[in-house]
Amino acid sequence: MKKYKRFPVIMLALVMSVIMLLPACGGGDTAGGIQQNVAVGKRVFVDQDGAAYFGYKSVICKVELRDGEISGLSSIGAASADIYSLTIYKDALYISEADGLFRYPLDMFTDKSTGWNPEKILNYTEAPGRDDFFEIFDDRIFFLHDSALCCAPADGGELTKAVENVRDFEVSDKGIYYLGESGAVVVMKPDLSESRKIGDMGSAKAFTVSGMDLVYNGGDHVMAFNVQKEESSEIKTEYKPHAACVPWSNGTNTLYYNADYKTLLAEEGDSDKEVGETSFPGKAFGYMHNDSLVFITGKYETLITYDLSSGGSSSFDILEGVKADLRENGYDSDPEPQHAPAAASDGYDVMTNFSRSTNSGGDIQYLYFNDFMLTLPNADDISYEAHGDSVDIIFVPGKNAGYGGKLVTIMAYDPDDKSYESKPDYHVAGTGRNSGKRFVAVYPTDQQVSPEFESVVIRYNELKDYLYKIGEGAVNSPLQTADSD
Repeated sequence: MKKYKRFPVIMLALVMSVIMLLPACGGGDTAGGIQQNVAVGKRVFVDQDGAAYFGYKSVICKVELRDGEISGLSSIGAASADIYSLTIYKDALYISEADGLFRYPLDMFTDKSTGWNPEKILNYTEAPGRDDFFEIFDDRIFFLHDSALCCAPADGGELTKAVENVRDFEVSDKGIYYLGESGAVVVMKPDLSESRKIGDMGSAKAFTVSGMDLVYNGGDHVMAFNVQKEESSEIKTEYKPHAACVPWSNGTNTLYYNADYKTLLAEEGDSDKEVGETSFPGKAFGYMHNDSLVFITGKYETLITYDLSSGGSSSFDILEGVKADLRENGYDSDPEPQHAPAAASDGYDVMTNFSRSTNSGGDIQYLYFNDFMLTLPNADDISYEAHGDSVDIIFVPGKNAGYGGKLVTIMAYDPDDKSYESKPDYHVAGTGRNSGKRFVAVYPTDQQVSPEFESVVIRYNELKDYLYKIGEGAVNSPLQTADSD
């Protein structure tokens, strides 16, 4: 059976579909809104013809959205590593992936003589992360990195930190709107030269765009801040939004969830309607296209569309779609992930020969990295993010809420390198018997989760306490180094 591989040569039909892609403008915008000339890179984006693009592991996927239905998945290419977010700007596809942010000129998909050589714009230490988004405007890429609003030339160049301590932002041709740490809404000129405060969102952590409004969680109410009037107004809902909810609106109806985790559609002039089992996306996971919210569930399993006007929804099994497409094109039907090359100078990569399994009960997962194994709860609120010679273990709710969510970082050191001793909080985990690397667990010194929600803080501390047991020779250590072959 053929093994799955990258796609430097693509079927003519798929090539033509790429040629005809239109810039993705307005990733949360309705007609006449603030983002008409902005390319928005999220977990999924939708072009002006109604085709949705997203990544499954390293595979670049496309599906058709027609009359509320999802169909026709095709694999149009492959990135060099797991895909986080993507969009099209001018003549290139921009992808934030595990090894950094890359520019894929569209002629790579149509002319194989050009070679399959994407341009690295930012390396992984600077680029948007797994649960972040980015926006491109006026040949510059904007995103948050370590709570700083950053920008870089779209064709590569020096990274600029424009503003520190930023919770969220949106770019437009009228200015860059951002939410400061104090809750202030600030507009900054596109050239970064001047800024002024135009309002306040209190404790809100993020906002979405609906026409000329920035929609946010005001605590007791869903609120809309109008950037023209520079004032907030309440959006009528029957229930108080959950404290962690980032609401979505099409300008008439609003999707939110309450303290009981019920997803609700607030329809203008009508009672709120419970939306069955529809999942609720974080900001980086969802994309507003006309009246529909298009999003991917946290584990890349399902693509969902929800029409905020009609209340109708549809879903698509991503893995089954990818398998079917690969079988049709003569590839192995079980796609393998592509991982980032190592950051270490000697080429060491924690993801080499990576695999995963679970126990018979399904509540424990075993992650087999290069020369060590990590045992973790098999739960939706815990994930990992590899960076060459290190891997972060992430508490997903903390990450999605803008607090980082980092529980521990496992780092590989050469045997004679003891620079980790300068870290404020670390445990030596052991030495790989095959690689000879010394593995060190480095813990954050701050609590990387919102202090507002007691149950979330308790869960974060439980997981961190569990991972704090990592230690060389410790009987119950969640990390064990590999035995010799």
